[in-house]
Amino acid sequence: MKVLVTGANGLLASNIIFELTKRKFAVRGMVRRTSNLLSLRGIEFEKVYGDITSYRDVERAVKGCGIVVHAAADTSQHHGSFEDYLPVNVHATETVMKVAKENDVKRVVYVSSANAFGHGSIEDPGTENLPPRFPFTVSNYAVSKQAGQYAVLKYAENAKPEIVVVNPTFMIGRRDAKPSSGKLVLLGYKRKVIPVPPGGKNFVHAGDVAVAACNAIDKGRNGECYLLAGENMSYFEFFKLIEQVTGNKKLFVKVPSPVFVLAGNIGSFFAVMGFNNPFNRVNTRIMFIKNYYSPQKAVKELDMPQTPVSKAVEDCLDWFKQYGYIS
Repeated sequence: MKVLVTGANGLLASNIIFELTKRKFAVRGMVRRTSNLLSLRGIEFEKVYGDITSYRDVERAVKGCGIVVHAAADTSQHHGSFEDYLPVNVHATETVMKVAKENDVKRVVYVSSANAFGHGSIEDPGTENLPPRFPFTVSNYAVSKQAGQYAVLKYAENAKPEIVVVNPTFMIGRRDAKPSSGKLVLLGYKRKVIPVPPGGKNFVHAGDVAVAACNAIDKGRNGECYLLAGENMSYFEFFKLIEQVTGNKKLFVKVPSPVFVLAGNIGSFFAVMGFNNPFNRVNTRIMFIKNYYSPQKAVKELDMPQTPVSKAVEDCLDWFKQYGYIS
């Protein structure tokens, strides 16, 4: 059975394609002609070029595939409004679902976001049973992924096609060509002085997420969502881990929450003036919350591995060194 993976050159999608080819699936990957394909180097699969927002291109990509892994997403932190996320994260997702149904696709694995569910603490981490929590209820990106997830799950009611939603946390690993989440690793590697936010995240090996997403093709239950999570760590713990992995001593400066509030206010002011930037009231607020999740459901039902984050950092840095991001 042939599997289509959209957004094929992304960090997760490229790891999924690699995992699928290891399992001897016939794989088709959908990418734009202008895409950087470095993340896919060394993987043999069928490429189809097209725009995920084009109905005709999606139809051409889906035709002949029995499974669709919809990983394409607009993850930009520079958009100024919710409407900027709609074409890819909502409208294109609706198109993928409609075309999948018209072409008798058996199952769609939709890659959503962990922030479609409520985060928790170290003692009581977030699960698939919790509704989204502030500030992700006002984050334009997070709300767009929540809307895409809602649009997908409507199809599960009739199981045509079957739907499994996977909700990754913050992924670290190989094949991060943009780079995306790997920017945080590069910051911890390159800088001598590390400004440390007061909050934390759930960090997960991108390879583990890829394994669980591929397992969802056979193991996931129709209409179910799975948090693909790893280790809950404060930013200080994460940067200390990079220090330990590399052996490069750093000076850590813990930045208090009011500084992030000020930076967010300034960034939001410039956004209103037409200068979009990654710093705004919402994004900086995210930096000082404990954004923690539990992987228990995915471990139990999708056989998701739990590789240490230290290994994820090592793999990420090895890949960056291999392709000249760092010396």
